[in-house]
Amino acid sequence: MSRTLSGKYATPLCLEPRRSRQLGVFVAMVHGSALLVLPFTGLPLPVIFIITLATARSLLLAWRMHVSLTHPAAIRHLCWGHGSDWQLTRNDGITLHTSLQPRVFIHPRLVILRFRRSRWHAVSVLLTADRLDPELFRRLRVRLLIDIHQLAGFTSP
Repeated sequence: MSRTLSGKYATPLCLEPRRSRQLGVFVAMVHGSALLVLPFTGLPLPVIFIITLATARSLLLAWRMHVSLTHPAAIRHLCWGHGSDWQLTRNDGITLHTSLQPRVFIHPRLVILRFRRSRWHAVSVLLTADRLDPELFRRLRVRLLIDIHQLAGFTSP
């Protein structure tokens, strides 16, 4: 029998993230902070204008992809089968069969998952505590913590 929860005997862990108020506050604060310090950088006005436009575009994209989930490429459903194999379903109905990268951030209030689609393209999913049912969020964190060494390519003795 496998020592890890994601072995061949593990049941799939399926997640359907919902909109997140906490993530919305965080995204707004990060982008707003960047805009607030721009006038104090001493950069020429045209450069500040370009950076402001780029920051506003980044805010809009991050909001649609991770907060409101209205972007066609926003991940609406995740299912973890076994090992590092995941199935992601986007808003536009496209299903991606991907592998979880070992660089996973796990915190009691935030989990950041990074998936590799191809050599040049990755997908990140930000899961805050208010995006999932508390019990499901806890199960995800525990399973990730147990399997993180296997995902990183380390073997257990």
